[in-house]
Amino acid sequence: MKRGCPIRRTDCDGRDFELITTHIREGEGRIVQCPRCDLVMQDLDLDANQIERYYNDDYQLSNSLVMGELQTARQHFDERTKTIQPVFDLVHPRINSGMSVLEIGCGAGELLLLIKPLVKRSVGVEMNRAFTDFIQSELGIDAYMGDITKMELKEKFDLVICVDSLDHMSNPLEALISMEKLINPGGGLWLMVPNLNDALRFFLPQPSLSQYREFFWHRAHFFYFDVTTMATMLRAAGLRPIETQYYHQYTFKNYLNWYFTGKPQRSYSEASNGVSLFANDDPFGCEINSLFGDMERQFHVALKRHGRGDTLCCYAVNNSS
Repeated sequence: MKRGCPIRRTDCDGRDFELITTHIREGEGRIVQCPRCDLVMQDLDLDANQIERYYNDDYQLSNSLVMGELQTARQHFDERTKTIQPVFDLVHPRINSGMSVLEIGCGAGELLLLIKPLVKRSVGVEMNRAFTDFIQSELGIDAYMGDITKMELKEKFDLVICVDSLDHMSNPLEALISMEKLINPGGGLWLMVPNLNDALRFFLPQPSLSQYREFFWHRAHFFYFDVTTMATMLRAAGLRPIETQYYHQYTFKNYLNWYFTGKPQRSYSEASNGVSLFANDDPFGCEINSLFGDMERQFHVALKRHGRGDTLCCYAVNNSS
């Protein structure tokens, strides 16, 4: 094992990891689990420079919002804007007009742009230089390029937001400790990470199940969390979990696509927004679309109720709150 377990509880010595798989989305790779704290992680040994190069080069193609297309910052922004509203709806209850807000791993600023008019100050941190340049020049929002664990920001914030980014960091506990230091007394952290108990990882027929599991594990995600390991890590960082909920980014149609084909849809937008089967005005097609819409809503209710959404959402406060 090249990487030690970052939680390092008193009963966790960071050794003797259990191998989960040697097959990931990009081909060969090792995913392991700590047998003491259950944290799941990728068996990698990357330094800060390698991670920065990865997120500025390879990542933008292998994890493009449109499969196989290398997008500019503007193209990424336009594509992600099609799907960012549900994330904003989750964060919105936590913000108010007197707040200063920091988003870590802010992409090309899609969420920050929605937040900006509703708060006193909004700031972004992102590993991709083209994205931070775009945020500053095109969106008029302060943005800093770099690793949050290596930065010294001169201010603190009432709310720190980290959406689908903690799992991309080489040491998530160190990152959470850095985030905690940036939170004002009485402030909080809104965190979203991929959920290890995602329904698609368990409830598909073979061979689709094996194909999805191989797709689920991939180079860009260094760590994988469930509600227990996430709470353990938050507490270790000096943060107190207040609320946990589950969110699923993708549609029932996307679930059926995996069920029958064992493959992803071509774009993130298509997988997140396609809720109709037919695109015509025929009365039968309209009725089937209506029935399918009901199933879409029931699908998301069931995912949330059973903790099977693809995303785990946590709100935590610092211990001074």
